[in-house]
Amino acid sequence: MAALGLALTSFATAPALAQANERTAVLAACSGSGASESACGAALAAFLAVVETLPAQQKDALLADLVVALGTSGAGVQPVAAAAIRTVALEFISTERVAAALQIAAAVEIGEPLETVSVQALSSPS
Repeated sequence: MAALGLALTSFATAPALAQANERTAVLAACSGSGASESACGAALAAFLAVVETLPAQQKDALLADLVVALGTSGAGVQPVAAAAIRTVALEFISTERVAAALQIAAAVEIGEPLETVSVQALSSPS
């Protein structure tokens, strides 16, 4: 019986671990001085594939978390991160979150600090 419980727990945590691993890969490939468009695109596609099958609210929350992480992960102008944020913005269900993500992308692209209002709108479930 204990083995069954362990197996069920492992099965339930596997998607969460995959999401965390893919999120980490996106941040590494898309932000900072080592950002690469091709590596970022591949990492982002893998992350989106992992979250695609989740319920809408859970998916939107994970996407919002990724956008904020990308928006705050590097200093200065971050064009690769901004492009990744724009791609993620298209995946949101909520139009408010799409607009907030696009505002964050614009700020990241020119190296401006993120607006608190945009981050709050992105993080708030609609």
